[in-house]
Amino acid sequence: MWALVTLLAVVITVNGARVELTLDQVVPDRARLYLGRYASDPGRISTADDLRVGRLDSAALRRPAGSALRYVGYYAARLHPAGGDHLPEVTGRSNLNWVNISDYDRYRPETLADCAPRSCVVYAGHEFFDCASGACRLHAEAERRWGVLAAQVRPYLDRVGAFYLLDEPFHRGATFADVRRSARLIEGTYPDVPVMMEAGPKVDANLRVPDEVDWVGFDWYCRPMAEIERLAATLERQAPGRPVFLLPEAAPRCPGQTDAVVAQRLREYPRIAEARPRVAGLMLFGPWTGVGPGDPPAGRPTPSKHPRSGDAVERIAARILGATR
Repeated sequence: MWALVTLLAVVITVNGARVELTLDQVVPDRARLYLGRYASDPGRISTADDLRVGRLDSAALRRPAGSALRYVGYYAARLHPAGGDHLPEVTGRSNLNWVNISDYDRYRPETLADCAPRSCVVYAGHEFFDCASGACRLHAEAERRWGVLAAQVRPYLDRVGAFYLLDEPFHRGATFADVRRSARLIEGTYPDVPVMMEAGPKVDANLRVPDEVDWVGFDWYCRPMAEIERLAATLERQAPGRPVFLLPEAAPRCPGQTDAVVAQRLREYPRIAEARPRVAGLMLFGPWTGVGPGDPPAGRPTPSKHPRSGDAVERIAARILGATR
């Protein structure tokens, strides 16, 4: 048995019999070939000999001229022990994932063993900022605390794609000077590793991004896509020369939001990203962080609850990871 997968058709040949199926939609670059069976006898097995799978016509995966889009992954792929470690789940469909290894009881650098080379963005906000009083301020022992995290990460440094500052720092009351200080500490220790900052919804003409920040992104869930497009353009202007990241929701998480609505939004994000000259990546929020009413408790993955948005996420990953010039 062998199958030839193209973007518009699937040709299947079994024991010399050929069947060509015309498809009504594009096949993802990383389509899965399912060799399961339906049988009532659990003792019987199926076998396949001389199985070959090929792909033709990748023109639809060619990156548009002027587009910098090359990263796709998940925000909070590993947040804390209760939320679970989802890095094994996203292997093969991501190349940049946000992870936290600074748990309250201890550091867990072994988490990074599941990261491909330069594929994990390590959160350092716990080391640098104290947010107990409401407004986040640089921790009095920020330099020492960063030194501890830096040492924990060192054995896995080849797996680190970037270090991530406090999440939405200016939206949470952090000062420009404190954000710059934390970025400088990272840069001074690991000068070859990018420093990433997520500006949250606070993206306007007053936004200042420290020169020490190499990558900058924003999220604003549930807002109209025209507004997302406008903010992406604003962020490019306010952070000249820096790669920009967009953080879409990957599953329903807003009042009244449905699976179909999220799927449509996810189809828009690559269009926006490819139209902006410095948007380098999409970092998806969920699906395990996108649980809604009636779903399992937060922290449990629920992609099967959201098949349309799940399909849209797979297509985004296929397009970005399979893109060629």
